Amino acid sequence: MHEDFRRAVESKDVNVAAMGDTLLPDVIHFLRAQAIWLIGGLVIGGVVGGGIALTKPKQWQASSVIQVGQVGNIDPAGQLSMIETIPNTVERITALVQQESKANVPGLGKVSAGDIDLLHATFSAQIVPNTGFIRMSVRGLSPDAAKITMKSAEDQLVAVHAKIAGPSIARLKEAQARVIASSAELYKRRAELQVQVQASAGKPASAQDVLLNSLIDKVGEEWRDLETRRLQLAEQLSDERTFVTRPIGEVVVSAQPVSPRISFYVAAGAIIGLAIAVLIGIFRHVGNSGRRR
Repeated sequence: MHEDFRRAVESKDVNVAAMGDTLLPDVIHFLRAQAIWLIGGLVIGGVVGGGIALTKPKQWQASSVIQVGQVGNIDPAGQLSMIETIPNTVERITALVQQESKANVPGLGKVSAGDIDLLHATFSAQIVPNTGFIRMSVRGLSPDAAKITMKSAEDQLVAVHAKIAGPSIARLKEAQARVIASSAELYKRRAELQVQVQASAGKPASAQDVLLNSLIDKVGEEWRDLETRRLQLAEQLSDERTFVTRPIGEVVVSAQPVSPRISFYVAAGAIIGLAIAVLIGIFRHVGNSGRRR
């Protein structure tokens, strides 16, 4: 039985080898015989693909980076809180863009309906890892249209976040104003008490002098606490710690159209043309073989 199995395997090996020996010459013969068709299909397909690319409208891409705003909390720890979490901001700006139209966004009056459709179809917002930044991009049918639609998206988000952050920032500013007023009042009161103490200088000490000095110390301590609070609020309201969502730099527009990519269309057309030419060549080869028989 082992001998029969060995013979069967050897027979199959011989058949495979024989097929390989006959297949390679057939392929070479096919390529030589159908070379004109194959080359023609490759060239014609590439030309057609390039022609299709030239008929499609050109698209430019605008990109922008935006920093999500934050508000310094009024607690002693001075923790910072963003106006809105980064993932929620991405969802919000995407939803806002999908709702944009000439009717509800005055800035889009200068672009075509095609540009607005392209805005809805191509807008992208991505989180920059480990930062408070969001990178956005959109396409337009002209450099100006791409820039206008991107600026419109920026303005929409900035306006919404300004409305959200407004009350918190207003409360911080009101607290700052109260602290400044109270600090100034205590400073004035302390100066008046010091004048009274100086007026009694050189006279024998009295209970009133002791009381005045005690009041000066108390008012001074309260004033120093208010000054510390004033500095804390000033730090929290500084541009580095409290700001509304803002673009980082200008909108950048691609110098050349990003679509259609002619090389892609030429390559795709050439591949399709070659595939069609191979099929035609196979049919021709089979037909010629049949006639020879």
